[in-house]
Amino acid sequence: MRRVSQSHKDRAQEDVDHTTNLSLVAGFLGAALGGPVGLIAPPVGVGVGVAFAAWVAALGRHIVVAQRVVRDPPDADYRSLTRASPIQFDLESLSGDSFTAVHAPALDALLRSNSFGSAMIRGLERSQGAALVGEGGFEDERFSEATYFAAQLAEALKAFADSTSGVTEAVRGLPVIREVLPRGGRLMDLLSDEVLAELYRIGVPRGDLNVPVMERVNEDPRELFARGLRNLTDVARRYAELLAQRSDETFSGRPGASAG
Repeated sequence: MRRVSQSHKDRAQEDVDHTTNLSLVAGFLGAALGGPVGLIAPPVGVGVGVAFAAWVAALGRHIVVAQRVVRDPPDADYRSLTRASPIQFDLESLSGDSFTAVHAPALDALLRSNSFGSAMIRGLERSQGAALVGEGGFEDERFSEATYFAAQLAEALKAFADSTSGVTEAVRGLPVIREVLPRGGRLMDLLSDEVLAELYRIGVPRGDLNVPVMERVNEDPRELFARGLRNLTDVARRYAELLAQRSDETFSGRPGASAG
């Protein structure tokens, strides 16, 4: 049966590692700038806090999808067509000022990559489920859907990589941020009511914000975020290149349950 190739899994694991690191820094910045006593006065400060918290939510979902690629289990629901889920966040709300507006294209591309990546692996898992019961027609149909969404994922990853330079510049232009928070905890408990209200309004679920936040970092958090985003951008470009090949570098194996 067709599976995620080892090189594909390696790239997905690299994606997980760098996404996790960036998410931790984004959470720290969200708490530092979007807390009840933020560094930047409202209303701009609210938008800055929303932007970093939105990164945490989008990156968290990205990690879940990439981890599914690494695990690659069969799915018995092979008769169902594979569709990409719609993007749930209203990113137009991030266009209120120059800082937050620059984040919207990158976040949109990241969320689209999450949707297409989830559809890709779901199609492949269903193809495997069909192979296990000898349903060759469904196996081919679901695998065709997986390869289609792999191509869509490649385009979304390229769009993400092309839209991050402005984010890096904007983050580096923020005021100096202390390397220690007044207190630690979970992000949803460290954000101001105004920031939380805006996040809920644009569709970010509370559960996406229920993540631990580092109480301190070991260097300028602006530079940590910039470097983490640059690393993730590089990973996204390499991942997109692998997916665009549409060869055994992306998916391995042959039709049928006995093929490994």
